Amino acid sequence: MIKKEKIVFSFISNIIDDENPENILLLTKNDISKLLHRLEKTDIHSIFISPEFNENINDIYDLYIVLDDINLSETDIGKIKKLIRETNMNNFEKRDFFHEGMRHYQDLFDGRRTAEAIEKNRKHYEFWDDEKILIKNSKFFFISSSWNGYTDCNIKSGDPGFVKIIDKGTIEYPEYDGNSMYRTAGNIFKNPNVGLLFINFDGESRRIRINGIASIHHDQETIKNHFGAKFVIRVKCEIYPNCPRYIPNLDTKKPSIYVPRKGQGAPPAPEWKERDYIKNILPEGDPHKKEK
Repeated sequence: MIKKEKIVFSFISNIIDDENPENILLLTKNDISKLLHRLEKTDIHSIFISPEFNENINDIYDLYIVLDDINLSETDIGKIKKLIRETNMNNFEKRDFFHEGMRHYQDLFDGRRTAEAIEKNRKHYEFWDDEKILIKNSKFFFISSSWNGYTDCNIKSGDPGFVKIIDKGTIEYPEYDGNSMYRTAGNIFKNPNVGLLFINFDGESRRIRINGIASIHHDQETIKNHFGAKFVIRVKCEIYPNCPRYIPNLDTKKPSIYVPRKGQGAPPAPEWKERDYIKNILPEGDPHKKEK
């Protein structure tokens, strides 16, 4: 390896060590493919080498390395920054759980402490045992998707087991024959961010809320695991459960005891407000806040 190659390799290696990326776009006119063989033992999923920046490159990378034989315009630099922001939005670990609109109302109603405590103690990336049971027994779930002004909320249904947990934090489900509009799949094709809700209308089971990154799979190896599927949608999950407060029991047709009703006084406190990490930081004005 000549001196210049050693410098380039060291430069790239140091950046990778610092940034710990999964997918890299490396812009250079030089053939440095041999250098990159030395990086094979890292956790990198892919490295793509290009002699020029093309904003239409299909993959979105979380690291862009530009060697000094490439001249980028201000416009190209702006486009790369935009792509990096989009990548971060598709990576749960790199984005904030709350955006500024959520923070506005948390602060307006003194709820920031409670929201952050719930995030810290309840948000997770691997399904808990009771969540696995609910998902495996589900006959339906709700899914929301969007792209630009096209926002859609849908229900996906099947026999118990039609939603499969394929690893600790990933599920997949079949797309059966439908009305040929493909509103959910079409939105996912343009924007992989989805929201899922698993729920039992029994008034007592926790809801499972999921922020997901969805992908569409047409390969026969995947499809064969879902009888009757035209294709399969897989979702990498950020999970946070909700208590069943306000949910009616549709089997007994009993309404929730937690819904405020005229002439009945304050509803009882839900169980989660008594947890050690919550009970002393409830918002001012909370009807269940206990005086110290």
